[in-house]
Amino acid sequence: MADKKLVSKKLTTYLPKNELSMSKFDSNGVLSFHYYDPMAIASSFVNIPESMYAYKKEFPDIFGQLAIASLERKLIPFLTEFGAFQEGEQVREYLDIQYSQIEAFLLNSTIWNYDLYNTEEGKDNWNLENYSLLGSDRKPRNMDVVSRPYPMRSSAEPTELFIEIESKYAVIGLTGPVISDKPTVIYIPYHLHYLPQFTVWTTTDNSKETKWDKINQLLYWCPLKKIKENYLIIAKGKITESTFDNAPQRIRDIAGKTRTLNTVSNFE
Repeated sequence: MADKKLVSKKLTTYLPKNELSMSKFDSNGVLSFHYYDPMAIASSFVNIPESMYAYKKEFPDIFGQLAIASLERKLIPFLTEFGAFQEGEQVREYLDIQYSQIEAFLLNSTIWNYDLYNTEEGKDNWNLENYSLLGSDRKPRNMDVVSRPYPMRSSAEPTELFIEIESKYAVIGLTGPVISDKPTVIYIPYHLHYLPQFTVWTTTDNSKETKWDKINQLLYWCPLKKIKENYLIIAKGKITESTFDNAPQRIRDIAGKTRTLNTVSNFE
């Protein structure tokens, strides 16, 4: 990137793709990779303002390349390291852009890092890096950005995962046959995002109640077996028909598809 002009980035891997080399994994192998944007790291060190516009344009292609490198080898994509300098001017926006791509491509991921021993002087105690979600005196930093709803167990294949941090609207989509009578289990970061009340709009089996485990912040949802696409929409406060008028476009589109097949439940 120079003067906010985008230059496409091509990621290169020398891992084999031929069937003989990959057959040993039997579709259960994992491709582990890290991703740190060089410009973002430089910006953190020398205090150059980051260009969120550039990252929003670049990252869908970059994260897509990471996902494709795994999937074309029939490996499970696992972003085992990524993160952001907590001293960055737009660290919250940058973290959110990364997580948005992780969700868009349904990547498994672990953020770097959570340092119990971060100090104001030594930072992460490694190369003066300051990535830790815990700052000095173990004070949380930007936890609400990285704590997001996600399905921990799914009774059908997850194909949609999205949250808008500002409005708290979130959606989880499952596609294909529901293969289990056991519920899909969804983590809801209630204390960080949805106090004192939230509502879910679901395509669900009306005979099976959507249940809320407030202590563990887990929602139990039974999607419908008779349809190919199941959705669960989460909103802070109460959902009404008019609520969706101010929701992100992605939420409005899904709500429009599911209004004839839904159950609304309020939780505290």
